[in-house]
Amino acid sequence: MGREGRYIDLCGGSGHLTRSMISDQAAVLADVFFWKLWLAKRFVAPDCEPICCDANSPLPFARAVFSMVVLSDAFPYLWHKRLAADEMMRLAGPDGVVVMPHLHSSLGWNWTAGMPLTPAAYRDLLEPQNPKLFRDSALLDQVLDGYVDLAGSEPAASLDGEPALVIVASRDERVFRKVMLPAPAPAPDTLIVNPLYRIAVRGNESVLTLTFPTDEYAQEFAALRRYLPDTLTLPGDVTKSVDVRLIGSDRFDDLCRRLVFISAPEQYL
Repeated sequence: MGREGRYIDLCGGSGHLTRSMISDQAAVLADVFFWKLWLAKRFVAPDCEPICCDANSPLPFARAVFSMVVLSDAFPYLWHKRLAADEMMRLAGPDGVVVMPHLHSSLGWNWTAGMPLTPAAYRDLLEPQNPKLFRDSALLDQVLDGYVDLAGSEPAASLDGEPALVIVASRDERVFRKVMLPAPAPAPDTLIVNPLYRIAVRGNESVLTLTFPTDEYAQEFAALRRYLPDTLTLPGDVTKSVDVRLIGSDRFDDLCRRLVFISAPEQYL
């Protein structure tokens, strides 16, 4: 969102989202599992500030210490949702933003749904922070088109049947606007082919084939096919390195945007 200040990735696991949140200062990564935090700090997001804590309990942070509090794809699995929502608002303070992407809805069907609530119930939990609801699928459409528009939120009643939604809560109305997404930043370290691709090197070319680990994975994450092509052929041996000079800068940028190429730590695979 381009906001200044410190961010926290709550229930952030081994730091894959945290990695993308780090810019000119470290983001805090909070999770209940120490081994995940160790992986994050050692490999995935070494610039993060890891804190081991349980989001089902009061959080060990001062009031209004973060400009943005993010809890992605984890809230439905928390038992103490009212406490967690209150704590996120406390950490964000009156000027901060609370963002909860990919909230499973009890009015739609989801794989591994957890303990979801209705869109209206999610909204009510964050009512003091001026929450806005968005379709998860609609925001993905926007991201694929290179922008995010938070100016047009959805009423809770219109989300019946929607499997997942996104909540953005802030008293700062400037948050709720349309913004164009920046071009992909240069990779901070190793650039690799997305691990979902099987790579066959044939002469001076690499043939990539999208391959899911299980049928269930393919169904649960079917939306990946909207930006990851089933097959493509690239010049050179991409198992050794990704060479922008061979691929061409325009195509390279597009493949980065589509996450065919991803930034990964050394020896990630």
